[in-house]
Amino acid sequence: MSEGGRTSPSEYHAYRRRRTAYAARIAPAIGLFLFILPVLAAGGRDVLTTAGGAVYVFVIWGILIVVSAFLSRRLVGDGDGDDLTGNPRE
Repeated sequence: MSEGGRTSPSEYHAYRRRRTAYAARIAPAIGLFLFILPVLAAGGRDVLTTAGGAVYVFVIWGILIVVSAFLSRRLVGDGDGDDLTGNPRE
């Protein structure tokens, strides 16, 4: 941390980049949970029709595509030469 309790712009940038990298790492697990959620919620009952299930799968799939595109642009778009930990590449 810098003097006076304020962070420098480079520290803030490294922090945001690490958080984006963490989000990109956990996104597949969240997606898997969202795909399994209807099965877990049904508990053996037939609560979702085939058409409703298909709509649910495609909506979740679309959301995951948008989130992945956003995260990849945030990670690659910087182009400052840092790796995902915020350390400069050699």
